[in-house]
Amino acid sequence: MFDGTALAHQLHSPALLDDVRSAFVDGIDTALLVCGGIAFTGALLALALFPRRATTALPDAPDDGDEGDAVDIAGTVAGVSRPPHVSQAGGET
Repeated sequence: MFDGTALAHQLHSPALLDDVRSAFVDGIDTALLVCGGIAFTGALLALALFPRRATTALPDAPDDGDEGDAVDIAGTVAGVSRPPHVSQAGGET
């Protein structure tokens, strides 16, 4: 692109400059259409091949009513509670 515009300016040829710019835009247009087609095809393949919902195997442990991954209001995450001297915002009390 830069060499073509430089040559068009050296030759003082507005027609050559228009041709260089047109060729650049046509090339970019084609590249964008190809990339869009690849992205669309990838999305269709993902919809067709991936499962609708993720399934996980749960361990065969007795249910004690404790949800280990849940976050409660006091700030307990995965069974680990916050030290009593640290406030909700993270500063000391």
